[in-house]
Amino acid sequence: MNLHRSSDVPSINDVIDMLDSYAGLLELAIERTSVPVESVPYLPTRHAVRCCCRGLDALHIASIGMNCAQSFTRPVLLNGRWFRPVDLLRQALEQLEGAAQVVKRHQLGGVTPSANQATLAELADRIHHVEQDLVG
Repeated sequence: MNLHRSSDVPSINDVIDMLDSYAGLLELAIERTSVPVESVPYLPTRHAVRCCCRGLDALHIASIGMNCAQSFTRPVLLNGRWFRPVDLLRQALEQLEGAAQVVKRHQLGGVTPSANQATLAELADRIHHVEQDLVG
């Protein structure tokens, strides 16, 4: 298979649309996740949600960078620094992969209270699917 054919590389707009679509799905799952505020919060649950939020932010930044550059490799200025959109995408995928691992450990670790596992059930499912579709 010749991977250098132009038909093998998606258009920049297709990638932006895909990133925005996955970001929307992840954002909805995060919004539906209500971390219970108790006198003694379960910090691993909050950490798992924060990791997912960082992954979501990274998806948004990658999409913005690609949209501004209209290229995978042309540098774009974001927050006073220059980035190649392909590097922003790589960072987003790494963030999502890390978040999926944190959430998986949270859900399967055996020490998480059942109420917290239930709270993160939808988010765990969504981050797993987003990470698998984009990374794996």
